[in-house]
Amino acid sequence: MSRSSSPDGRLRVALLGSTGSIGRQAVEVLALHGDRFRVAGLAAGRQVDVLGEQVERLRPTLVALGDDAPARPLDLPAGCRRIGGATALEEIATHPDVDLVIVATGGFHVPHVPALAAALPSRSACGIASAMASRMSSASAFLRAAKGSMSAPRSP
Repeated sequence: MSRSSSPDGRLRVALLGSTGSIGRQAVEVLALHGDRFRVAGLAAGRQVDVLGEQVERLRPTLVALGDDAPARPLDLPAGCRRIGGATALEEIATHPDVDLVIVATGGFHVPHVPALAAALPSRSACGIASAMASRMSSASAFLRAAKGSMSAPRSP
């Protein structure tokens, strides 16, 4: 994997699904190795309080919270921007200040697939890390469905 193009040499990471169990573990690793990683973006579904703690700890520049999340405020530090809407994950995953996208969404979670598809062309030098191999089979089924070769996959 290529090194970061950031001025300080740290790898700039976007973490999709930061508040779930896998995401929380990733946050711990990223925080522990702050000399090697800088979190550029965090995305979460509904856990506003946990996301707020992560934002305070890691100081990302981009934050996304699911559109169906409670309408509670999320205090952001200066220089951090909240994004939303249907393309929020894609915006974080393809942002020019992101070298590595970590997908930590749990279970069968299709909304990350468009973000992965959008990020693939721009990540040839660095990469995308997925927490579970089953995501790739989910992504494959979703992409086939999008092409009309089968119906959309459903959670078991």
